[in-house]
Amino acid sequence: MNKERLEVINFTNISEKEWTHTFGGKPYTFAPGQTKAFPRFMAEFFAKHLGDRILLDAGKDFAMDSKDRIELNKKILGNVAVPAEAIIAEADEVKEPEFEDLPKEEPKVEDVKLEDLELYVKPKATEATPETAPEPKKRGTRRKKA
Repeated sequence: MNKERLEVINFTNISEKEWTHTFGGKPYTFAPGQTKAFPRFMAEFFAKHLGDRILLDAGKDFAMDSKDRIELNKKILGNVAVPAEAIIAEADEVKEPEFEDLPKEEPKVEDVKLEDLELYVKPKATEATPETAPEPKKRGTRRKKA
């Protein structure tokens, strides 16, 4: 596992304008100079897109390996707010939830009556039951005369 990806780092909107971008379908808006802590992958995502906007507005090269981009990322991405070791240690401390002891006995099948179940519907007195239903007529056995 790449522990660096678990770090929480600061992202700062270094532009002079309010900036909004979406992540996972949710819009995030940053005021000029505003700093927020995000998991590294989100902070790097926002830094890339904010960097694109700043470099395009300035008419500069916005390739990922350009000197201008590297300098911008140093300004946009700040210090580590929460190191990966602290996140891993906290995750190790999470305990399994405790559940109440449930009764181990289940009702016996013969104790359950069909009438007690909600899904069972008693037939009306006028409806046919398997015992009182007439024999079905045979169809399609006769040949028509030509």
